[in-house]
Amino acid sequence: MLLRKQYASGETRKHKIGDISVPSCAEGFQILTDELLEKKKSEKITTLSNKAEIMTKILIDIYMSKLVDASTVGKILQIISQETKQKTEGNITIVCYMGSVHTRAIADFFTQSEYGFKKKIFCGKQDWDDDEGRIIHLPAELWNLSAVK
Repeated sequence: MLLRKQYASGETRKHKIGDISVPSCAEGFQILTDELLEKKKSEKITTLSNKAEIMTKILIDIYMSKLVDASTVGKILQIISQETKQKTEGNITIVCYMGSVHTRAIADFFTQSEYGFKKKIFCGKQDWDDDEGRIIHLPAELWNLSAVK
């Protein structure tokens, strides 16, 4: 939501945020490595600059987000493996309750790969107001998973 705004109101004044740009992952990594190499040459034990520290936090956040997606795929594959050993026929229904970015990544992984999954139902809301309660209303199909085909 902030990416589309030109201004954001602060506690005391309005801030111009429309000109803020975030470097790519490669650029952020380059900023960090350049600063670390410079500090290594000077042999001083100092802290990172604010810019390098922010780049480090962004890189860690990216890594952790992808780690969540990868571990979810692993767990779903484990469940599928167990279910196919126990069942001889029928569909396997996967219900995944996560944030929309993670849910989309997981759904795309399974539906756009050779696994042959189909995305039948996506319930939830994409955009929430800051003060809005996070309540999800499940469709009737999810109350009886045997009806999902």
